[in-house]
Amino acid sequence: MPYAFWIFRLLAFAVLMPGHWLLLALLWAGGDCWRHWLPPEGKALQDDGLQALLQRCGLSGVTLRLSDVKAKGKANAGFSGPPWRRQIVLSPTLLRELTAELQEAVLAHEAGHCRLRHEEQWLLGGGLFWLVLFGLMAWNWTLWPVAGLALAAWLLVKASRPLTAALRHRWEFEADAFAAAQVGAEAMAAALMRLDGLNGPPISSPYHPSLEDRLSRLRSL
Repeated sequence: MPYAFWIFRLLAFAVLMPGHWLLLALLWAGGDCWRHWLPPEGKALQDDGLQALLQRCGLSGVTLRLSDVKAKGKANAGFSGPPWRRQIVLSPTLLRELTAELQEAVLAHEAGHCRLRHEEQWLLGGGLFWLVLFGLMAWNWTLWPVAGLALAAWLLVKASRPLTAALRHRWEFEADAFAAAQVGAEAMAAALMRLDGLNGPPISSPYHPSLEDRLSRLRSL
C-alpha cells in the first residue's frame, strides 16, 4: 500500500505540474487525510471503565479498539479516523502490563489529542505546506531546472522540521495536561514512566518530548 500511494503521488506530480499545481496540492493534502483516516486493524474493545472515561472527556461517540497483535509487542496507544468517526486504539501489551488506573491515564492522553483537535491542525498545516511548496515550484518552473526545484523542495522540508518538532512537542504537553485534569498528574506521570520502562529508554524525537521534559511539565501543573 505505501508503494502504490507514492507511485500515485509521483504520477500525479508528473501529469499536473506546473499547469495544475493547485489541484496537485489538493490531491496530496487529500492523500494525507486518507492515510490518517484509514480504519485501524483490530477488534472493538468493550471496557466499561474506559468507556466511562471517554464519556467524561466528552467523547462518547469514539470507538475503542484493540490493535492487531502484530504491533511488535509495544505498549502503545493512538487514534485514527475522521473527526466524525474517531477511533482510539490500545495495544494488547498496554492492556496486559498497565493497571486500570494507568490505562485510563493513557486513554485520557489520547482523548486530549482528540478533544484539542491536534490531528486536524496537523492536516491543515500539511495542506498549507503543499500549497506553498507547489505554488513556488510552479512559479519558478521555467526559471529553474528540475534538479534545482527538487533541491529547493528538500531544503524547504528540512527547514520546516524544527517548527514541526516544536509543534508536535507542544501538542504532547497539551494532551498530558488534559489527561492530568481528568485522572490526576500523578497518574499521568506514572503511566509515562511505566510505558518508558516497557518500551525502552527515554527518547526525544520529532514527535514526542523526552520523558524528563514531560514529567517536569506535569509536576508544574
